[in-house]
Amino acid sequence: MIRVAGRAAHAHGQYSDSLSFVLDLVLLPDDYAVCRLDPGTPLPPGLDAGKGVVSVTWTEDEISIICPASQAPTTGTVNAPWRCFQVTGPLDLALTGIVAALVTPLADARVNVFVFSTYETDYVLVPAVRLDEAQAALAAAGHRITVPTPDTSQRQPDRPSGGGSAGPVAS
Repeated sequence: MIRVAGRAAHAHGQYSDSLSFVLDLVLLPDDYAVCRLDPGTPLPPGLDAGKGVVSVTWTEDEISIICPASQAPTTGTVNAPWRCFQVTGPLDLALTGIVAALVTPLADARVNVFVFSTYETDYVLVPAVRLDEAQAALAAAGHRITVPTPDTSQRQPDRPSGGGSAGPVAS
């Protein structure tokens, strides 16, 4: 659940810039790839949304694919490895500031990102070589990160140091 100013953030409306969200995140287990294909290129046959998150976006200029690195196309441009944080959703489409709450601490830590969204939630990819820095920056901002274990059970979210409430954070 997302909390803002002591309220569950399922209400409609915008919130003050002076507030930030405390988010529950899941670090997805696999390395991810950010890929570009030329327009009109057929989608690679190995994409399987049942094995991780897959996002495909078409424009007049390109086809972008975000997928587990093991499913990356063999043609086009492939940038990997990335690690993927998923915001625990579903999120209300009227909420503002969710992505900013994630990318601001990452930018402050000089961690580059690739962001994409679905109807229900948001995703932030960070370079695998910067994962430790990204986790530290997100935890310092108050976000809780769950890291699935190899047996697919989940451990408790990392809590920011100093204890305290998991509620809103005034900035």
